[in-house]
Amino acid sequence: MAALPPQPPQPPQPPQPPQPQASKPRRVRYPVREDQVDAIIEKVAYHRHEFCRSLIWFPPDTHKEIRHSIATPFQRTFSELGVGTLDRLPLELLHDVFYRLDMFSLFRFRQANLRARQLVDSSYEYRTVVTYGLNLLCALLRTQLANYIRLSDFYDALCYRYCTLCHNFGGFMSLLPWRRCCFQCLHSRAEVKTQTLASAWREYDLNRSHLPALVSFKTIPGVYAMERDKDTAIMLLVATTHVQRLVGHPPLETLGTTDQMTSERDARLGYLTSCALPHFDKKTRKAFYGLSCVACDRDLADESRRQGGQQAERMVRARGQVFGKMTFIRHFRKCAKAQRLWESTEERVGRPPALSPIPRERMVTPGSEARRAAGISYY
Repeated sequence: MAALPPQPPQPPQPPQPPQPQASKPRRVRYPVREDQVDAIIEKVAYHRHEFCRSLIWFPPDTHKEIRHSIATPFQRTFSELGVGTLDRLPLELLHDVFYRLDMFSLFRFRQANLRARQLVDSSYEYRTVVTYGLNLLCALLRTQLANYIRLSDFYDALCYRYCTLCHNFGGFMSLLPWRRCCFQCLHSRAEVKTQTLASAWREYDLNRSHLPALVSFKTIPGVYAMERDKDTAIMLLVATTHVQRLVGHPPLETLGTTDQMTSERDARLGYLTSCALPHFDKKTRKAFYGLSCVACDRDLADESRRQGGQQAERMVRARGQVFGKMTFIRHFRKCAKAQRLWESTEERVGRPPALSPIPRERMVTPGSEARRAAGISYY
């Protein structure tokens, strides 16, 4: 059989252009007009008062008698008594002196006479602090920490909105380290950890020479944490970071660590030394508290009932999210559940329907850090 003639070489095929892949449709963010922002916040967001009341908190009736008098002078405009040589200084210089004074000294100076009261009340920073941070001011005076916190420290903390540890919205102040933080960091971060003076004495081998430089905190009996337990024992607490700095221990920032609190007791002590503080906007001159998403919290409650607590920790931590005003609007643009709630209530006046509480016994066991981190309690 005759052999077939060899086939001529085939010319090389030109490379085929890559086939375009079907791209996933990009999710268009929900459009929000500027005039809708306040209405969206009113109907789709809410402020969780349980967070504030689980820390150092005074009922509004406690401030009813002093709210007006602590920020305004007496009706009398003439006083024969002055403030001595301080009357020779211009008012702008006196305000600068007040701004650098600690809160206790400023409070005592204001009680000297009518002229001193008028001078202090004319300070814009003082009026702002006592108007929007009165709860924290009362906590500082009752715990004797007002000797260490200047008016400038108080005013700067009031005007700062972010958590100093995670840079989310921070609606709380840890008094001993004097750091603004969010509720989750307040519960878990070691940078705001407090402990009893007795335990610090044993752990860091303190002696009497350390006591003059150590700032201590005497707790206020009251109801703390989400379980509404009442703490009646008065304890003497210190900030762990202060003790470490005093004995020459490397601070946590130097070590590059974000260690969590080691026990539920550490988190509990953090409640005893913290207080809620709103953010004061210098431009609008309004105070703002943190917001939580109604739709997300209600969805988490329904999901917890269906799953019976299988993913309880994830849901509880998600429920503890607190947003600032514009941060919540960015969350709203991506949250389909919140958008549906807004569209269903757009023509309605008032708040959305009340949330159904998450069953405490099915979420987590009593004493769990996850539940306390998000503050699952009552509405």
